[in-house]
Amino acid sequence: MSHTSQHLAEFDINLIQPNPLQPRGTIRPETVADLVESIKEHGILEPLVLAHTPAGYQIIAGERRWRASKIVGLTHVPVVIKETTPLGMLEMAIVENVQRTDLNPIERGKAFMRLLEEFHLSNSEIAKKVAKSPAYISNTLKLLELPDALKDGLIGGLISEGHARALASIEDTRLMIEAYKLVLREGASVRRAEEIARRLKKEFENKHNRTKKTLII
Repeated sequence: MSHTSQHLAEFDINLIQPNPLQPRGTIRPETVADLVESIKEHGILEPLVLAHTPAGYQIIAGERRWRASKIVGLTHVPVVIKETTPLGMLEMAIVENVQRTDLNPIERGKAFMRLLEEFHLSNSEIAKKVAKSPAYISNTLKLLELPDALKDGLIGGLISEGHARALASIEDTRLMIEAYKLVLREGASVRRAEEIARRLKKEFENKHNRTKKTLII
């Protein structure tokens, strides 16, 4: 990743573009509204980070601050400008968001998948860039294989990554969704979700074994 120059400046807000490689899927309006009030009272406390690209000046970090500043009516905002590559832009955006925990688990998984597929990085290389373990990268990528119902629950905050990983250990999709509904009904802890998963897995394996024996007979 190349950062040939970097400097702090007050920048025309209308010359700033959103990052087309932004790993965050959606920005919730309420999070921007909160920033609007903060900027009105305190101004922008942390500069936006921009990449100078052939297409213009694009946001690496700070898209919510940029949107909120436009609503407030600011004409100029403090920025740090960096020279970088498309890979560098995506890397920095992911690192920034992961470090600030701005991405939900599914967005994080999709961002890691882009680094794998579009930029051909290995799990170990991604792990180094975001200061996480290779196992963390693998576990996050596995969340993308969950049924849509569980993904929606993760995105909406109905369950945590711990719940999702416990339920993902159930191989049968129907049982996994059944376990998910039970977790929601009970408001179950991660430990309880693990217990539910173990019980349903055992029931599924016993049923599968009985079926195999019947076929053999």
